[in-house]
Amino acid sequence: MSFKIKENTLIARCQGENQSSSEKHYTFSNVFEDNVSQAEVYDCCIRPTIRPTLGEPGATFLTYGTSGSGKTYTLLGNEGQPGIVPRSIEQIYEELYDHISTEPSLKMECMKPIPLSDESVLDELRKLRTIKTRLGQGCEESQTIISDIIQSQHQFQPLDMGDKRVFIWISFVEIYNENVYDLLNLDGDYGKRKPMKVLSNDGNAFIKGLSTLYAGTKEDAYNLLQYGLQSATYGATDVNSNSSRSHSIFTVTVITHSVSTQRISQSVYKFCDLAGSERLKKTGTFGDRLKEAQKINTSLLVLGRCLETVHKNQKTKKIHDLVPVRDSKLTMIIQSALLGKEPMTMIVNVYPTEEFYDENLNVLNFSSIAKQIVISKQPKILKAPHSTRYSFFLSQAMGSPSSKIDTNQLLVEYEK
Repeated sequence: MSFKIKENTLIARCQGENQSSSEKHYTFSNVFEDNVSQAEVYDCCIRPTIRPTLGEPGATFLTYGTSGSGKTYTLLGNEGQPGIVPRSIEQIYEELYDHISTEPSLKMECMKPIPLSDESVLDELRKLRTIKTRLGQGCEESQTIISDIIQSQHQFQPLDMGDKRVFIWISFVEIYNENVYDLLNLDGDYGKRKPMKVLSNDGNAFIKGLSTLYAGTKEDAYNLLQYGLQSATYGATDVNSNSSRSHSIFTVTVITHSVSTQRISQSVYKFCDLAGSERLKKTGTFGDRLKEAQKINTSLLVLGRCLETVHKNQKTKKIHDLVPVRDSKLTMIIQSALLGKEPMTMIVNVYPTEEFYDENLNVLNFSSIAKQIVISKQPKILKAPHSTRYSFFLSQAMGSPSSKIDTNQLLVEYEK
């Protein structure tokens, strides 16, 4: 199978057939050669969409393709070539550096801002310390290398945000066999983890009982990413010996609070690594692996139907079809993007071989529709709740991060 790139169009042609009848054209926002750098992909596809200072709702980023096509590499990369998630972490923390509160004093629960008590703040800091302990030594050096590489390639600069304070929370889930699991749960035994319920409120999804941990520094964010990855489910298939058998979604929530106007906005960034799409006979699957592949393909089919329905609805003024976001856990969680409430970026990885001709065409048919979805709604700006506790924490949070009390010392004193 041969691929040709003509500007932003990918031309796919199966070798040995009548060239004109078997040639298919797919248009995307951008099409990259195989030698493109991670930095170029990020600057082109991701960087312009991450704008938490403007109070925009956020964005959803998907990597999609057949097993072994490089989805996880695009998303996470490696130490020498970091992917879009570590680059996004660097951008968010470098640009908001002077305004990020070191203490987790404000949280969003079910779309409402909740000021945390002193005890809750200490509890959140204790969770971070537990994760750092479980990860052990050696993480810091790798994080520093990654951070230095990214900063040298992008030169992110701190933004002037006036009197705004920022609170950053992170969650990490995987969808395995149509069950949602919390990858940052510190309490339960991993072997006995429980599926979680996905609930919906006005087109916004939330997961009941999900661990959302505070990340006051980019080191915290890297630690949470690393801890979640260690919990993810992997299983070997004949296509890819380390093929992810689950969809995973890493979410960064940036809460911005303006002290002068008492207004709160949140930007939610979801990074989704979709499980590999392939036909069952190619993967050599049976038993549990067969069940996994069927569940994976079902959820990807639902995602495709959602994209097609949204596209069709936007082209006509007649009665709108219902977007079937409730038909899979994946589409429920990313429904705000599928319903046009926030931008969605899909990065499609193609493994250009004759053997994967049908799979690649399915991937391209599916993903070329995503380009047509447009954002339609204005973000909600929330008013800060009035309480003495809230006023107290605001006065505390207004100090610069460097002048804050030592939170580790606070924890030690509290435990004594």
